[in-house]
Amino acid sequence: MDFESIELFFLLLRIFQPLACVSGARFENPLQQCCAGLNGSECGSIDQHGKPSYTLCEDPSRAFFWDRVHLSQAGWAAVFQFLKPTLQRFLS
Repeated sequence: MDFESIELFFLLLRIFQPLACVSGARFENPLQQCCAGLNGSECGSIDQHGKPSYTLCEDPSRAFFWDRVHLSQAGWAAVFQFLKPTLQRFLS
């Protein structure tokens, strides 16, 4: 893990607490990624036989992260809901 990844991780930890309040209990394990590589592979990888080398969570709408670094659609929706009042004030 490089410095930028660590910095991003802690930034997301800082913003997640307020997001958890906005979204309620929507994200049971907020730091758990939905798409996880198997045996050191990345999300979306396939093996030499074309078989997926990753697993997907049962319900992506309950995952804050899609993979190790990218937010899921539900994660971005929670971020937007958190930022929406500030954006509305800024744009008005």
